[in-house]
Amino acid sequence: MRARMRRAVRIVCAILGVALTATGLYFLLTTEPPAALLGLAVWLGAAVVLHDGVFAPAVYVANRILARGTARLPAAATTSVRILFGIGTMLTLVVAPELVAQSRPHSNPTILVGDYALRLGAVWGVIATAAVIVILWSARRTRRRSDRLRSTRV
Repeated sequence: MRARMRRAVRIVCAILGVALTATGLYFLLTTEPPAALLGLAVWLGAAVVLHDGVFAPAVYVANRILARGTARLPAAATTSVRILFGIGTMLTLVVAPELVAQSRPHSNPTILVGDYALRLGAVWGVIATAAVIVILWSARRTRRRSDRLRSTRV
């Protein structure tokens, strides 16, 4: 895309984003009671604290651990392992509330009928298997390339 076209697309997207945000704020402020707005503000504040105080440091630590653990791997394998780990982490964050809710007594037995812990474990097993396959495939491919380069140099 040419620079002029990219700039035009960015301006249109910015205008559209501002317009949609303004529309959403208008409907939020005109349809919700003040108590709901206060609850929303508290929820948003807690989300910021949770993100900045828990999730961001956890992602940093996980990234450092993954960087050390995958330092000797080819770049494609490193990227794939990080993507797979990210998918597993997001799925775990989505399933965690169901695991907590399943451990509590509830009056309706038809709610939360699945074995979420077993299924989450199975997903992590598939992710680990996929990571091993990607690492082996990438290492084999890299070894073949280096062998080809060595054979052409001789």
